[in-house]
Amino acid sequence: ITSFAALNISRAFDEDTHLRISNSPLFIGSAGISIPAFAGFYVSPEVYYISNRQTLYDETTTQPTLVANLVLYNKAIWRGLSLQTGVYNLFDDRPYSSGGGEHLQHRIPGDGRTFRLQLGSRF
Repeated sequence: ITSFAALNISRAFDEDTHLRISNSPLFIGSAGISIPAFAGFYVSPEVYYISNRQTLYDETTTQPTLVANLVLYNKAIWRGLSLQTGVYNLFDDRPYSSGGGEHLQHRIPGDGRTFRLQLGSRF
């Protein structure tokens, strides 16, 4: 069993205006664990958190985001081949990013739930 956890705390301000920089979260965190499951496969749930971020418009902010992923992988399924599959944004939350000056929207919607299947080769 292996695990990881990380937390980043950042206070980014404009030196001239002393205002918080847009799209700069105060907290970013992540955590996960990898657990042996069956036949050489590992199950790895992960969570990621991003605190609210200031937008460019009318002192509005994005909502804090908590995203969960679930990954299943095997490093050696056959002769140097590895297999990984995952469900990302498991609960289909809609995280938002702050829009920039070139966007009409205050907040840009992120991806919903996505799936990935990856086959790798090592030689």
